[in-house]
Amino acid sequence: MEVLPVVRIWLIALIVCVGVCWPTRAEAPPASPASPAVAAPAAPPSLPAVPALTAVPDSPLVRKLLTKLIIEELQEHRTDETAWFNEKRKDRQKWTSGKVFGKPIRLASWTEESKTWLWLEDPENTLAVELKQLTPRDGRLEFAISVTAKARFKAWGRIPKLGQASVGGNLVADLEIVGSTAIGKGQLQGSQVTTLDGKLRDLRFNNDLAHPLEDLAKDALNDYVHDKNHKLRRSIEKAIDRVHF
Repeated sequence: MEVLPVVRIWLIALIVCVGVCWPTRAEAPPASPASPAVAAPAAPPSLPAVPALTAVPDSPLVRKLLTKLIIEELQEHRTDETAWFNEKRKDRQKWTSGKVFGKPIRLASWTEESKTWLWLEDPENTLAVELKQLTPRDGRLEFAISVTAKARFKAWGRIPKLGQASVGGNLVADLEIVGSTAIGKGQLQGSQVTTLDGKLRDLRFNNDLAHPLEDLAKDALNDYVHDKNHKLRRSIEKAIDRVHF
């Protein structure tokens, strides 16, 4: 028996065994198909920036400008041609002091009429304006102003059965003004006077004809600081709106 064929057979068997039994390197599992890239959602468009309100401190500069412009505005009413004007009608009645059958009796009724003109007297020397408060709050400036001024007036009045007359005189006006104004870019705007009140004192008439009409004239003049002061309010608001800083 020949040895070479047997060796050859054993070699072939060994090669086959090695190829089948020898551990092979693990292959990585096939990669899964790449998923298509998903784009991140776009950020929403940003809103335009809201400009911050300009902070205006209670500074000497703002106080000086505001006071100066209020004085200039009021000084425009310095003659009877630029005076504040008021026209008024008021119904009056007179009743008995006692009662008849349990009811008072009306003795008479009439309508009083008046026209008044009020202007400042020598405002350069007699007008005083004091800015008592100037406080930033919620985007606005709150203010409180005190005004004292000497003024002149003329009045025409008519009371039925007493007649009519024209009189003149002078007085002192004390005013308290409260309100607020918006803080804009480098200026004040949208000013609002919420309270305007005061009193008229040292009222003097320049002739004796005033005596029968004194109460009528006083009543009409007091409207400037109580019931019919809208023109004066507008003057103050207009002055404050002219402040630039």
